[in-house]
Amino acid sequence: MAGRAGLRFVAGGRTTGGSALLVGPRVEVVETREVRFTKSPGLFQRGVTLARLRTQTGESVTVASTHLGLDADERVHHLDDLLAAVGRLPSPVVVLAGDLNEGPDGPVWRELGGSWVDCGAGTAEPTFPARRPRRRIDGVFVRGQALVTGCRVVVHPDVLVASDHRPVVADLDLGVAGRRR
Repeated sequence: MAGRAGLRFVAGGRTTGGSALLVGPRVEVVETREVRFTKSPGLFQRGVTLARLRTQTGESVTVASTHLGLDADERVHHLDDLLAAVGRLPSPVVVLAGDLNEGPDGPVWRELGGSWVDCGAGTAEPTFPARRPRRRIDGVFVRGQALVTGCRVVVHPDVLVASDHRPVVADLDLGVAGRRR
């Protein structure tokens, strides 16, 4: 799949409960990590896949992909694991994307919204289920020296084959800090 999209697989998959990272050909992968969250008895293993990347123009960014659980208490507990993992791979810009399995009114989403920018806050487009989306449970959040220049939910027939969620695409300007000097 990555190759057909002109991307390459960086990390993730089964070890993190299915979350993975793919990058474009002009992105340098500096470091990757796969972190399993504390497993809740009787529930699926969850985790986060992280990578520190360097763009063609030299900007450093850490990206993280996660898929939180269906249980509300577990999601709140895993938020601590998630933020600790992200904190161990610092960069001037950190991007966190994933299926939070709750909407913007949920406790995890609200906690992230307190210190991160919700890239899709202005759109409120639903992402789940892919065929007839009714809920916005997938998001992209950014923290640090970046400007969100756009965010959209992808609507395309291929989405129905690829996932039961509609993908969220956030456009970021990572060169903001350099121009402020």
